[in-house]
Amino acid sequence: MGPQPSAHNWERSKMAYIDELLTDGETVEQVIQLHWWMVGYPGILLFVSLIVMVLNSLAGLLLFVCAAIFLTRRLIAYFTTEFVITSQRVFKKQGWIARATGDILRRKVEKVILNQGIIGRALNYGTLQFSGTGAGKITFRYVCDPAHVKRSIEGQ
Repeated sequence: MGPQPSAHNWERSKMAYIDELLTDGETVEQVIQLHWWMVGYPGILLFVSLIVMVLNSLAGLLLFVCAAIFLTRRLIAYFTTEFVITSQRVFKKQGWIARATGDILRRKVEKVILNQGIIGRALNYGTLQFSGTGAGKITFRYVCDPAHVKRSIEGQ
């Protein structure tokens, strides 16, 4: 029997798309984790909809269907989104069937904006927006420990 896959191996296999795009000498420095709240909030809504369904079957059923769709979309996004900092780029890949990607060269990153709401501050997640000189913007949502990620980019 071969070696058991570890969480690290799973994370690296999840990044197969980014590994294909690395240039010569470029290395992955940080894989940015998505926060559990991205799927936790829709999960709570799904649970609440079950309670409402017991109290009022029609409204509860409608709420349940909407919450199930919301949770399914979030789960797909959670498992198909990759935010990576390499030695040369800030990179984002989202999507399963339809794919959206973007990157900014690290030397072109001009500004990193961190946004956290009240729940984000309490649970330590947030949104990071990277602006590059002539390169547009890339947004990372539901980032775990966004202040740490921001400091690691700004301290390059």
